[in-house]
Amino acid sequence: MESSTAQAVGFTEFLKGRFYRDLLSELLGTMLLVFVSCALSAHWDGEHYSVTLISLAAGICIATIVQCLANASGSHINPVISIAFAIAGHITPVRALCYGISQCVGATLAVVFCRALTPPSLIGPYYAVNRLNPLLTPAQGVGMEAVCTFFLTFTVFATVDKSRSDLEGSGPLAIGFSVLLSHTFGFKYTGAAMNPARSLGPAIIANKWEHHWVYWIGPLIGSLVAVLLYEYVIAGDASINKLKSGIYCDPSYTMKPPPSTVSLKSDKDDPKRIRRPSLMAHFENEHYADMKRANDVYYTPGKEPPEDYVKQERFQVISDIGSLHI
Repeated sequence: MESSTAQAVGFTEFLKGRFYRDLLSELLGTMLLVFVSCALSAHWDGEHYSVTLISLAAGICIATIVQCLANASGSHINPVISIAFAIAGHITPVRALCYGISQCVGATLAVVFCRALTPPSLIGPYYAVNRLNPLLTPAQGVGMEAVCTFFLTFTVFATVDKSRSDLEGSGPLAIGFSVLLSHTFGFKYTGAAMNPARSLGPAIIANKWEHHWVYWIGPLIGSLVAVLLYEYVIAGDASINKLKSGIYCDPSYTMKPPPSTVSLKSDKDDPKRIRRPSLMAHFENEHYADMKRANDVYYTPGKEPPEDYVKQERFQVISDIGSLHI
């Protein structure tokens, strides 16, 4: 019982070598994101970059980083996204916490590196620090950050939803577009941070903490509402059992695949058929796939499953158990 609890919470994560690779991936991804944000804060020729340019740069940056690093850690690069994945049961609470620490460290290092590469005359006292528009109250700032982060988190979970069969486009690009959209309408309100790590790094280096709490509470609220609404109400596999599995950190919840053209005969009916573990293709988070290993398909040696079944279920049939990432 104690071992199963430790596994559900995530204490066994520290025994996996790939866990440290994932932490490095989150640190690197967040560092790249915040470096771009800091570089856009420099006032060349005394002028600010336009909101349009900043929005485009932020969206393209996010899409690029997710595309590059999603195969490692899932490329959350945002503490509230990691918390949302833990709430949904896709990763363990310990992994989410360690991801958050790595992300905050990466954000702080990015500010240090960017300041070192920027002429001192372009670095003001609030260099890259997120600040509220003077016309806004802190409560309004929390609300705007919550709305911006809701767009991001909702898009992320809609993109990695395994119960959908209509996702044919680029997931990273969709996530990048959600960031671009939020920057377009939210930048002049709060800076559209949507990321506590991105706000924390510059605040630490500049030692400016005015209304800093807004950039934690707002994104947390928006992310929590988005993940609860999508995972447990909107998603195709939403159910009470799924909600319970998230509340109790129970990784035993498994999604039942919809009917398909594959004949699910028993081993007694056809002794030539053997059970092979399958790994659900998950560009956003491989660890979610590990928890879904209980979803098996019957596989006949020498005969591939129908192409439409593979496309519909998004199962990747592994021909050798040794190729599973454990």
